[in-house]
Amino acid sequence: MILLSMLEKELKQFFRNKGSVIMLFIFPIALITCLGFSLKGIMSGDINIFQGGKVLYSIENNSKYEHGFNNFKEEFQKETGTSFEEITKKEEAMDLVNKGEAISLITINESGYDYYRSEEGEPINSKIFRSIVEQTLTTYALVDTVLEVEPSSLQEVLIAEKAKYVEEGSIGRNSVSSFEYYTFAELALIILYISTTIAESVFAEGSLTTINRIRLSKANDLKLIISKAILGLIIGILQITEVYLFSTFILKVNWGENLPIMIAVLLALTVFASILGIVIGLLVKESKSINSALQTIIITICMAGGCYGPLVMLKQIPILSDIIKFSPVYWVNSAMVSLNTGVVNNYAITAISMCLGSTLALILGYVIIKKVNGGKSIA
Repeated sequence: MILLSMLEKELKQFFRNKGSVIMLFIFPIALITCLGFSLKGIMSGDINIFQGGKVLYSIENNSKYEHGFNNFKEEFQKETGTSFEEITKKEEAMDLVNKGEAISLITINESGYDYYRSEEGEPINSKIFRSIVEQTLTTYALVDTVLEVEPSSLQEVLIAEKAKYVEEGSIGRNSVSSFEYYTFAELALIILYISTTIAESVFAEGSLTTINRIRLSKANDLKLIISKAILGLIIGILQITEVYLFSTFILKVNWGENLPIMIAVLLALTVFASILGIVIGLLVKESKSINSALQTIIITICMAGGCYGPLVMLKQIPILSDIIKFSPVYWVNSAMVSLNTGVVNNYAITAISMCLGSTLALILGYVIIKKVNGGKSIA
């Protein structure tokens, strides 16, 4: 009964704060809409990363891959506008690739092909192009071998290859729109901002001396902390519901068939955000420091989690591609995208484990700090 009364008080105080309500419920709608429209071209693939690019190549005499490569070259050039230039001086061609003036250098030889990429770090268009070349020439080599050894079985091989690609393609839709991606990414971001509201509420209990009135009602500090955590959870549920309805009926975002698991992932992040707010509210000694501390934490976690730019871009940056995996939001966004596209993996379990594990780490860290340094508590 006491806990319910405390929770009622928390909700009334929260909805009286117009700034918090606007920040947590109006801002995410505007953010998702703006980012969804402004980055629509990047996420939908309307931007051609090969446009204006140049591929250098050389073909050695009597290469059985020559015909397959020439067919690929003509089709790829027609579809993307990429130019192909045959070279005679390999060293100069390699230098152009290293300077970024050419996507790659392909040497078609008797045994297959050699793909030369920049030694200064392979750009994204080269990585994608390399994957396409490998798949194309591998398939060509398979067909060519079958024709040479057992021509009568070619039809069976082609059917098997087609079945394999259909099976792999049916695992998921393989891509998300800008509205889908930023619906999930910005929802994760705004859920983290629950921590600022909770931290300020925790800090205010001491500065406003409301803790004394609470104690007179025979409530203890643990119940007070639990009421703060439940408040954060309620705010998170309202945010998820609001964004789901807005994105589904206004932006026409399809959340897919894994909605219950997606909600579980988001609720795990909500628990993390609530505990983060409680811990910061307990540890910080000045009110003005709460916002500074949480802004730094949230921006860092969200930047590594893909809230300000597509995850696929972050994954292409050396070293950073490993660092971002320590962010709970990285796993949350990865899980949401995977679940949305129907891809089967363990990202959802990892995301929930990461959020709850980080929550336990926060609680343990607070306990240790309090014991070692006599850290602040609501009492």
